[in-house]
Amino acid sequence: PEKIRMTAGKPDASLLVRGRIVDWVYYGDTSHIRVQTASGPPMSVTIQNDTRSTIENGDVGDQVWLSWREEDTLILDR
Repeated sequence: PEKIRMTAGKPDASLLVRGRIVDWVYYGDTSHIRVQTASGPPMSVTIQNDTRSTIENGDVGDQVWLSWREEDTLILDR
């Protein structure tokens, strides 16, 4: 999903996964974060840096929750 939300605390969401931040790259107006979950390759998250505090939401090594809404999920067939 493109609309992944990253939080430190467990969100009230039905679609979620816990992981650890393995990479965080700041690109001015956005940050690109890779989060390693228990299975599979790392998930990529892009967040808008709306304020200076946006980049203070986590750091490499931190445990975080990733969540997204069911209506934002699209399964692509190969």
